[in-house]
Amino acid sequence: MDPSAMNPVDLARREMAFYADLFNKMAEVCFRKCVTRYSDGDLQTGENVCVDRCVSKYLSALQKVGELLQETQQQQTGGAVGGLPSR
Repeated sequence: MDPSAMNPVDLARREMAFYADLFNKMAEVCFRKCVTRYSDGDLQTGENVCVDRCVSKYLSALQKVGELLQETQQQQTGGAVGGLPSR
């Protein structure tokens, strides 16, 4: 479905679902990578550092991909924003 044809409530729900899915994937990837022992209820210092770095890299990569997609979309539309010619 074309996002511009959706009402604001449906768009907000879709965005919430996207971010919930993103968070779950990031948590799973970083947990699997960083937590190797389950002997304690709390994370060890090294695990905390690993998780912090993992989340930071994950979000940086997501931001970079978003920027590249935006650039590609602008190139495909000839630099126009919202379908209007750029001045």
